Parts: sequence; structure tokens; C-alpha cells
Amino acid sequence: ASRPPITAHPAKPFPTLRDAAKEGQLMLVRCSMCKRSKYFLAADLITVMDPKHPLHLPPFPCSKC
Repeated sequence: ASRPPITAHPAKPFPTLRDAAKEGQLMLVRCSMCKRSKYFLAADLITVMDPKHPLHLPPFPCSKC
């Protein structure tokens, strides 16, 4: 049986890339297949991605896999 999709509570939505950029956060993006890890500044990612992108989803596929 598969798991149901993750949904945010209406009173507490998922944090977004915009939220992380406002707080000056670093983002650790890790590939679950090859275990490669890379750090990005959220403010740098916001220039090439949608600011409303949820932080719990990978921003892009791994360049090695």
C-alpha cells in the first residue's frame, strides 16, 4: 500500500523557498539515490526557481543520476 500525499495543515502551511531566503538560510539538497549532498543559499535559488516552492520537495533532479 502506498502512502497518502503529504498535506499541510491549513493553519500552518509548508515553509517555502521565499521563507528560507527571508531568514538567510542555507539549504542542504541531498540525492536519495547516490547520496550526493550540496548546499545552496536560499536567496540564490530564489533567482532561478519559483519563490513558492515548498522546502520539503527537492528543487531539481541530481546532475549525476
